[in-house]
Amino acid sequence: GYNAVTNDYMYMGTGTNHPLALRVNNSNALYINNDATKSVGIGTNSPQSQFEVFGSSPIIRSKHSTAQKYTQIYHNGTDAFIDWSADDLILRSAGTTERVRVTSAGDVGIGNDGSFGIYTSTNDRNLILGTGASNAIQMYCGASGYGGVYFGDSTSGNARYSGYVEYKNNENYLRFATSEVERLRITSAGNIGIGLA
Repeated sequence: GYNAVTNDYMYMGTGTNHPLALRVNNSNALYINNDATKSVGIGTNSPQSQFEVFGSSPIIRSKHSTAQKYTQIYHNGTDAFIDWSADDLILRSAGTTERVRVTSAGDVGIGNDGSFGIYTSTNDRNLILGTGASNAIQMYCGASGYGGVYFGDSTSGNARYSGYVEYKNNENYLRFATSEVERLRITSAGNIGIGLA
């Protein structure tokens, strides 16, 4: 259509309160609803958000025209995925400030600006927090639960936690273990027991 009032643009759409659909092989490929948000659906006539891609394995992809590298999100019906074809995945705030980096090797930096490397060798740091200021990790557990860090070299059995540092909330003690056995405990009173387990 043509805006005969202002004479300044052409448009394609509906002039009445009806949705707009683009069809392929007599089936809607893109659907623009006539609701307040003008929600857009690809593969669906009932988008449940302002933009929805619907299908058995829907994918939204952003691809660089020169490097041919991409980032995409999709769902396989069970799990959700964020994929990228090369290098690192970076989450930023305000468009420029890096908050989280996942390297192509699977290492993670949180609140790190890259000045302290997270992937310098195969035996180096897999997780880095912060970039030099005060940083901390807090575990929030139930009143009678444990909070801990566990070390192991197996995916089953006790070898999953051959070594650990563990805090018991309702008794307020901290204990350390090696070879699956507690070796040192600091009680709520500050007393220390070594080799008493």
